Amino acid sequence: MSANRLQLNVAKTEFLRCSSRQRMHQLPASPVIIGGNSVHPASVVRDLRVWIDRCLSMSTHVTKVVAGCFAVLVIRESLIGLVVSLVLTRLDYCNAVLAGLPAYQLDRLQFAIKAAARMIYRASQYDHVSSLLQELRWLRVLERIEFKFCGLCTRVQVDRPTSLTVFNE
Repeated sequence: MSANRLQLNVAKTEFLRCSSRQRMHQLPASPVIIGGNSVHPASVVRDLRVWIDRCLSMSTHVTKVVAGCFAVLVIRESLIGLVVSLVLTRLDYCNAVLAGLPAYQLDRLQFAIKAAARMIYRASQYDHVSSLLQELRWLRVLERIEFKFCGLCTRVQVDRPTSLTVFNE
């Protein structure tokens, strides 16, 4: 290493002593001394995304691969969260001003919601999306506008005082 001007990074250096389970107790647990630095043996090492354990059973690698696969299966929930935060919030922002628009304008907005549902479920553009929208519990554009109005009206009624009280000192 010194002839090639290389330095040992002890924090990143690992080595593995391999054996069968029956002979594992015969392996020394002592560190290897390299240029005055001691490197301790590891129970598992990783090389090119392959986890290798002391018994070469590959159980650690299988565990890591399965965990990675199940992490990918959560992508639909992540995708739904992204669509809600990036698409539906954009459609809902100030949508009360859209009340009374002609149907062809609302249909253009509805097209975006349908495209988002199709993307989440990887459905064809020719597939019906009503069941997908029900499963996602998403309202249509007109229903979203009406829902916003109902929320605004409820807030106004709750916030308005019901009687006027005069305090005399």
